[in-house]
Amino acid sequence: MLLDLGAGIEYKFTEDFGLAATYSYYEINVDYGREFADLDAKFKFYGPMATLTYAF
Repeated sequence: MLLDLGAGIEYKFTEDFGLAATYSYYEINVDYGREFADLDAKFKFYGPMATLTYAF
């Protein structure tokens, strides 16, 4: 399972340059079962994030 959620705001200084502040939630779950091997991996990230953006 892959889950990627986010919400935030962006301020553009110019048409091409901006700053974004978001809150992100990202989760990956992997389950795999076999007779001789078994794999269970989980990864979670959640929290605030700041991003500089530039379009060219």
